[in-house]
Amino acid sequence: MVVFLGLALLASNIVPLCGLAMEGHLVHMGSCKCQKHTFTAFGPKQIQSIQVIPKGIQCGRTEIILTLKSKWQVCVAPTAQWVQKLLKRLIKSSQ
Repeated sequence: MVVFLGLALLASNIVPLCGLAMEGHLVHMGSCKCQKHTFTAFGPKQIQSIQVIPKGIQCGRTEIILTLKSKWQVCVAPTAQWVQKLLKRLIKSSQ
């Protein structure tokens, strides 16, 4: 009973990431932070911060993690067209 309750609590902490059923969630074990990523677009008004982690020794791919204003963290596909446009806009505005 205790094991089942513990597993249920663990599962409830993993599933509800921004309404994306197990899509685009973060993993804190292993080398890469993002196990999966999503192509789902988020508007600038939803985004609180963007973290770009370049590929390196720990992870062989570039990872982009959005922290939404709802406090959820979502891994997004670096190759998604909307992500590329967002990053270009941010770079341009910082110059």
